[in-house]
Amino acid sequence: MNICMHTAVCSTALLIAASGANAQTASIAVTNAGPAGGLGSAGNSTQTGSFTETFTARSLSWSGTLTSAPNAFFFEEDVFASIQGPNGIGYTGPIAGEQGIVLGATPFSGWTSAFAPASIEGDWSFEAFTPNTFPGSTNWSISSAEFGFNQALFPDATSIGIGTARVDNIVEGEILWYSVDHAGGAIEFSTAGSSIFELDGGIQTDDTLIALFDSSGLLVDFNDDGSDDFTSLLSFADLAAGDYRLAVTGSTLGTRVGQQFISTSHDGVGSINLAVTVPAPITALPIAAASVLGSRRRRHATSSPIHSS
Repeated sequence: MNICMHTAVCSTALLIAASGANAQTASIAVTNAGPAGGLGSAGNSTQTGSFTETFTARSLSWSGTLTSAPNAFFFEEDVFASIQGPNGIGYTGPIAGEQGIVLGATPFSGWTSAFAPASIEGDWSFEAFTPNTFPGSTNWSISSAEFGFNQALFPDATSIGIGTARVDNIVEGEILWYSVDHAGGAIEFSTAGSSIFELDGGIQTDDTLIALFDSSGLLVDFNDDGSDDFTSLLSFADLAAGDYRLAVTGSTLGTRVGQQFISTSHDGVGSINLAVTVPAPITALPIAAASVLGSRRRRHATSSPIHSS
């Protein structure tokens, strides 16, 4: 069932994708949807449709492309969507990062666990909108976006253990997912040595962002520029035992991390170096040495000349 409620060219396809006898993902595909105003504005692109099969979802993921605006300038931008269905299930919030770039089409992707498992059978609506009202904030349109309702809480993830490192390629708008079965205690996640380029490979920034989620989908912590460069570092002196998921993505155009979602419109391409290690313990100075050092610091401070103008 495809219904376009406004004069803009738009369509919504709602479908169930099955794997064997068990459906794994139910999805809404949207094309040519353009943010034109705040939520509920008459000029927004809005579509409706129905799922006719029972499907229980635990999370929502999305991917697509923001098409370019007519001028060649950087500007702050928020591209939002409202996806609402039966049983109170759905999502309203950002589907791309805070910053936009109008030099060309920009891929985006995201994931959220912001609702409890529920059946999604019934009528659904999709609306693209922007919370901004300044000039140029409505120029984006969404091309070929797909919003997938997943039976699994997390996207497919690559398993990685403590004391291991790996290198994986990343493309524009992509989020890489890793699973970590942690026995408890100290642990550190680092993307030092990553090689990330932005603006179609023209500028090397090595800018990454990582976010750690617990087994229930709640955000534990995230980091953008924790290393000496623009790579990321998360270090825990005593992280509780559990099954964790680590999201790794580019941070070149603006990646959002919230309590229960991550979304990005980064244009970074290149390779991610991910290392999971046990951080070195902080060695305390002996009491006598610390006392001498403190005394020296105090004498240095009191003997420093005082300058006045």
